[in-house]
Formats: sequence, C-alpha cells, structure tokens
Amino acid sequence: MTEKILKSKMMILLLITGAVYLFLRYISPLVTPLLAAIILVEVSIPVFDKIRKKICLPRTLMMALFLFLVILFLGVLIWFLITKVATHIPDLLNNLQGVDSGITVFIRNCCDGIENQFGIDADRLETVIIERVNIFIENFQASVMPGLFSESISYVKYIVSIGAFLVVTAIAVILLVKDYDRIMSGLRKNEESRWFLEILWQVIHYIGTFLKAQAIIMFSISVLCTVVLSIAGIEGGAAFGIFAGIMDMLPFIGTGIVLIPLAIWQFLNGWYVQAVVCLLLYVGCAILREMMEPKLIGDKVGIYPIAILLAVYAGLKLFGVWGILKGPLGLVVIWQIYNGWKERISGE
Repeated sequence: MTEKILKSKMMILLLITGAVYLFLRYISPLVTPLLAAIILVEVSIPVFDKIRKKICLPRTLMMALFLFLVILFLGVLIWFLITKVATHIPDLLNNLQGVDSGITVFIRNCCDGIENQFGIDADRLETVIIERVNIFIENFQASVMPGLFSESISYVKYIVSIGAFLVVTAIAVILLVKDYDRIMSGLRKNEESRWFLEILWQVIHYIGTFLKAQAIIMFSISVLCTVVLSIAGIEGGAAFGIFAGIMDMLPFIGTGIVLIPLAIWQFLNGWYVQAVVCLLLYVGCAILREMMEPKLIGDKVGIYPIAILLAVYAGLKLFGVWGILKGPLGLVVIWQIYNGWKERISGE
C-alpha cells in the first residue's frame, strides 16, 4: 500500500513538473505581459488602498500616475546613459593612437626579453608579430564589423519587441485595476480559484525575494569592487566598482563587462599588479554571487538553497539566460502545486 502511494505521488510530481515546463517553455512567452500585469496589480493594490484612506483617488488614476513616473524615470535614466556614452566617445577615439602606441611598446619589450633569454632576433620577431596584428585588425574590419552592422537590425527588432511588451503590459495593468474587485470576487467563489490565488501569491513572494536578494548581492559586490579597486590604486575605482555591481544584476552581462576590459587596460599600460587584481576580483565576485544567491533566496522561500542552485543550473540549460529566473520560479510553482494537491488529498 505504501509503495502504491509513493508511486502515485511520484507520478503526480512528474506530471506537474512536465506541465510547468511546457507552460514556461511555450505558453509563458505568449502571456508574459498579462502575467507581469497581474503581478504588478497584486503588489500595488494593497499600497493603493492605504493611500486611498488619506487621498481619495481612483485606483485607475493612481496606477496611471505610477506608470507615468516609472516610464519617465526610465526615459531619463536611458537619456543620461546615452549622453554620458556619447560625450566619452570623442575621448576614446582620441586615445586610440595612445593605445596603439602602448601595444607597440608592449610588443617591443616582450621581444627584447625573448632576445635576452633565447637569443632570437628581437627586430625580426617584432616585425612578424606586428604584421600578424595588422592582418587580424584588417580581417576584423572586413568581416566582423559588417556582421555587427547587419545584426543591428535584430537589435532594433529586439528593442521594438521590448517597447511592445511594455505598452501591452501597461494597457493590461490599467484594465485589470479597473475591474479588480469584480475579478477577485469571482475568483474567491470556488476552491480552485482560491488555490490559484495562493499559488500566485507564492510566485509574487518569490519574485519579491529574488529582487531583494539581487539588491543585497548588488550592494555587496559594489562595496567589494569599490574597496578592492580603490586599494589597488586604480583611477576611478569607486565608479568602476559601483558600475560593476549594477552590471552584476544582469546575468547575460555580469561584472566581466567591467572588470575584464579594465584588466586589459591596466595590462596594456604596464600596471600588471592592478591587472591581476581585476581578474582575481572578477573571480571573487562570481564566487560571492554563487554563494549568496541560493542562500538568500532558498531561506526566504522555504526551499533548500541547494535546490535553488540546481534549479538555476537546470533553468540555464533549458531556457538560456532567462532560466536564471525561470528555473527557480518553476521550482516554486511545482512545489506549491504539489503541496496544494497533497493538502486536498489529505483533506478528502
């Protein structure tokens, strides 16, 4: 009898896992704006109700004002970043000649060292290396740069799709807020709907926990990078450290987008100790994230940190970079549905 029950529970767990995987794989991309709108409305409605006790404003108007402020903030932030990058492009172009001279000096010093150690003609070796470098640069300009230009069309499509997602989500949020009371009263009438709401709240709890954990990790990595880079004597260490912490929140970018180019720059300028510090710091940031993320998320959600870590790994394998979020999110949904099924069976 016990073996039969265990087989039944295992079969139900496998069916739930398969259903959640199919949903995350094929259905969630189609309904992501609606899901985002539902989560945003569920989080904001309690806050709006508290505000309405002091200021008598319709929920729809408060949500519209909130979305306007969010869009305004994002627009100002993007404009600020674009203007900052645009102002530094001329400086970067002016320094290219200096970088080229630095590379030439570095190659010459290496060739002189090889000549002293092994007796190889330094001038001839330097000529061969510089020719190879020039060939590489020409091939890069001839093949890679046109490829980057052609890929710019896909980047534009990606930006347009993000804009469409935001517009659809904003419209869905306004419509949901308008009919929120009627929808919730209808969902609370039967047990299945209440079960759905419980799972939804657990998902919202996980997302909130995930964002809070990312904020803590971002702050920790920013402090670590700022302190280490400043102690190493790297110019602008505080700015680089904060920027590396912000980039670490993005799984497809990470601190490497800051620390690796910074290490290369230090190396080309002959500051070898600082270059090694940047590389070791990059490794340390990766280890710190891998240690903190499962612990912060697992303890708060009620799932073992090792399970969260395995879910992140499985999510990366199944869904790509977005699997960092989809993997643990799927684990939370599976866990909640399975526990809800067991409670219903035990109640019956």
